[in-house]
Amino acid sequence: SCPGFLNSVDRSPLGRLWRDKQMQEFLGKPPVGEALLCRVFTEADGPAATDASREISRLEFEMLKMLDGEVVVGVNPFSENDEPWALASISRANYDRSIAMDRRIAELKPGSITINRERFMDLDIYNFTTTETEPAEDDGSDTPAKPKQKITKHWQCCVGQTLVSGPDVAWVKATIARLLKETPRNPVGDPELVVRVDVPRLISAAAKADAEKAAMRRTASSGSHEDAMPDLPQPPDMAAILKGLGLGNVGVLDVRMTMKPAACTIDAVLPIG
Repeated sequence: SCPGFLNSVDRSPLGRLWRDKQMQEFLGKPPVGEALLCRVFTEADGPAATDASREISRLEFEMLKMLDGEVVVGVNPFSENDEPWALASISRANYDRSIAMDRRIAELKPGSITINRERFMDLDIYNFTTTETEPAEDDGSDTPAKPKQKITKHWQCCVGQTLVSGPDVAWVKATIARLLKETPRNPVGDPELVVRVDVPRLISAAAKADAEKAAMRRTASSGSHEDAMPDLPQPPDMAAILKGLGLGNVGVLDVRMTMKPAACTIDAVLPIG
């Protein structure tokens, strides 16, 4: 579970060093597990921080601490909609509080976040649409590049005491239907952090992303200035890099870190062939 894992980190040698009186007087930090998670939310510490950004960082971190059990997260680093898929244990009261916090974050980012609600199987599904302006990319032409808008969407719902969230509404609805039929089991044993990487799918996604970038660059270089700049810098071929590292014929990589009472163990399994 998320709290169990953080508590185990606090009891580890690193956690005991962190709690040392002299270390605390020097750093003045929270428990080490909480501090490590807090590093994810660095917006409030930057030189361009504002009162709004500090409040947003605080709210996001508070929502993370509301997760009171097992957390499962899936990501696709090569997807344009980089919102993660997630299943997490959360109490109904905390989920309702998190929705109120989401609305507050939307207020602090006027025009950037839109929250809508729909009913599905007698439950509320919330749709979050986020619009961000990305810096313009220089395509090598004389025409000034314009900033691009990036729009991402994700849907979430609370089924019993399970948070369901993801960028695909069909997946969210299918997961809701399944959870209404099956009660999730609570994790037992020592707290674990498990990372699973589907290497073949990662290589395929990298190759697809490279092909799309190459097509965009060909389009950008096919204008009237083609003769003046025949060679544009090429992006790295991620699929070739992964295959060059010997990851072309492997299966799913599993890395498991277990926080035992007197030790931390890390196991990695990578099927080859």
